Amino acid sequence: MIEPRESKNCRRNTIVLSGMLVFAGLAGADLHSLNLFGIRPASDWGVAVLGVAAIVAQLYWYVQRFQHLLEDGILEGDPTMGNPHASPQRIFWNPAITLVRKRADLFSNWVALLLTILSWWFIATWIFDASSW
Repeated sequence: MIEPRESKNCRRNTIVLSGMLVFAGLAGADLHSLNLFGIRPASDWGVAVLGVAAIVAQLYWYVQRFQHLLEDGILEGDPTMGNPHASPQRIFWNPAITLVRKRADLFSNWVALLLTILSWWFIATWIFDASSW
């Protein structure tokens, strides 16, 4: 399967945001000292709002990525490619098609997922540490 450029852009955005949060968490930073989306939280409530905003942005990019794969994904070696009169095969809804992703894309997907999960852990610790409100 050949991933469309837009799908790769969504994955890149997820990796960048998640990686930034994970590196900040590993460095021992708290969210008060970070400048996320151009915003620096001034209170504990701001930490919670910014943490939730980061999670929502990640979920948005995952949904967008799925939509791009669903609508614009191309099967490598598909006989309908380049033929405007042939009906394209639905990638995700055809049980006869088994998807094999390129190794680089598969590795990047696993990195994005791992960084996302780790970033959620750091966001949760920042929110619960700031939960004096």
